[in-house]
Amino acid sequence: MDLQAVVRAGYGEMKEGKHLERCLWFLAKLREYSLANTILLIKQTQGRVRYAQGAAEWSKRFQTTITPSAKPLHIYAPLNEGKDFSIIKVFDVSDTEMGGDGSTFRPRMKTTALVNEFAKSQGISLVVSLQQKEPMRFSAVDNRVSINCAEIEKTFHALKGICLILLERNKKKGWFKGDLTKAAAISCAFAFEVRCFLQEIEGTQLPEAARKAILADTKGVLNESHRMARKAMDKIEQLQVSQMSLK
Repeated sequence: MDLQAVVRAGYGEMKEGKHLERCLWFLAKLREYSLANTILLIKQTQGRVRYAQGAAEWSKRFQTTITPSAKPLHIYAPLNEGKDFSIIKVFDVSDTEMGGDGSTFRPRMKTTALVNEFAKSQGISLVVSLQQKEPMRFSAVDNRVSINCAEIEKTFHALKGICLILLERNKKKGWFKGDLTKAAAISCAFAFEVRCFLQEIEGTQLPEAARKAILADTKGVLNESHRMARKAMDKIEQLQVSQMSLK
């Protein structure tokens, strides 16, 4: 199998506007994997992948084994600090004796509480402002995100504002060199992915303006948004564990 060709085809499909939201959902589900590896896992399973690990990891972390009929999935593993890659085999949860959907995170707190806790952990305050006309405003100077929108849209806009403040911080450190348009696209992809992770799946289509902005530089936007989303999802999971342990 030509893995590079598979990844290129996946990028091409998204560039044409196909499967963008579906890819973001899988990025949330398979959060430890890169965009390229997520595309490989989707393509090799026709979108049926739920959670994938190597045989040794399934045994060590989950105390389960691979079934005799299992079909290995091939992905890239970085070498030499990402300067080179090798090809390794992983297996979907459906090909283990454990079975199931492989979910490693299940929200046990309200989404609004988790998002608020995440914002606080980043030194950002979230407020509702009934006076403003826009659904979301943010201030990187005041570390503040204010929202005024329908309940169903609050999580998306709150996460978008948090991401924009984090991007401003990264810009000052020289880690992010994109313009305002790219920042807006990254923040929308970030918000959608983290929202999928929180299993808040109402309104599973991105706003059309956000889709267009992402599709203008699909690979660049999704690589950056997923890098940030992975950190956010890991932090949210830690926050839930710590909060639940206090109860």
